[in-house]
Amino acid sequence: MKAGRIGRLGRRLLRRPAHREPEPSTRIAPDLSAVVTTPRWVAEMAEPVTTTRPIDPHSDMVSVVIPSYNHGRFVAHAIRSVAHQTYRNIEIVVVDDGSTDDSAKVIERTLNESDWAKATFVRQDNAGAHNALNRALELCSGRYIGILNSDDAYHPQRIERLHGVCATGGFPFAFSQIAFSELAVPPSDGIDHGAEQYQIWHDQLSRYPSLGFSLVRLNGTWTSSNFFFTRDLLDRIGAFRDFVLVNDWDFVLRAVVDSEPALLAEQLLYYRRHENNTYVREGTVEAAHREFSRVLASYFESVRYGVTGNPLAPSQANWPDYFPSFLAADSQLALHPAFDSLIDIWKSTDRAPAEPPERVPT
Repeated sequence: MKAGRIGRLGRRLLRRPAHREPEPSTRIAPDLSAVVTTPRWVAEMAEPVTTTRPIDPHSDMVSVVIPSYNHGRFVAHAIRSVAHQTYRNIEIVVVDDGSTDDSAKVIERTLNESDWAKATFVRQDNAGAHNALNRALELCSGRYIGILNSDDAYHPQRIERLHGVCATGGFPFAFSQIAFSELAVPPSDGIDHGAEQYQIWHDQLSRYPSLGFSLVRLNGTWTSSNFFFTRDLLDRIGAFRDFVLVNDWDFVLRAVVDSEPALLAEQLLYYRRHENNTYVREGTVEAAHREFSRVLASYFESVRYGVTGNPLAPSQANWPDYFPSFLAADSQLALHPAFDSLIDIWKSTDRAPAEPPERVPT
């Protein structure tokens, strides 16, 4: 696909407003009322499907993979939100990663409530989120793939809308805006840092010449539940890698190297925040620092020394005038003052030229 076409359609999909930067000395808290919300459809998706709807055998099969771990109280909601989809040719693949609660019983019972084009449920010993995801991806057979973590929920038109974006626009990867649940535990400083970062990320989209730049700054997809992509893309960039906190961001940036993604400016995913979220359970500043730096270094190495399939991917080669200033710019999205800056990580990937061999006297 030509870069110009990507840019025009990308702008149409984003519908992003112009953003005016606040004064550096003034902290202006963004309005989170549209982000931290529980839309009416969330409760509707928790109910069993009561009507049988025909499946169009001529439509593209979409595989929805659900990795599950100790989410017995949420996983029925997740599965039912897939059953409620207006797009009907859906294969569902659930891999339970060694849950110790009643997840397996809930999954089996809920899968049997609905008619599916194809349904697969696998239980395995606990091996980690990336392993469960990759096993589910190996089992699915759809042309398009959506991921849904077992504690989140889809809008009923999510697959229909994102399939339309990818199929008609030629995008291998697309995602949507998110509705965040309330925090399970109120923050001690009264600031919802996660939702603020997401809203600032969205407000700053107009600063960048392509969506990829904003995704290098911060994982604006926010969660692998927000991923919708083609099987061909997965075959090109490979499976999820072994990160605890940021395997989703690593996958996003590898996708950006391959092709420009699309953001649909509609809230089509409900992101549930609770006391057992991965970041709450396993997130520390030190662990996040290590993984964030590794992901960015991997991305920078791939665009510094390789050829990008995406002509809009943030790199020196694709953006010779803009890329240096992008690296040098301060960001309001820094997750922690101890984290390395983009420009420091970029410099760390510079391979010094090898010394020329000494000439042997003859």
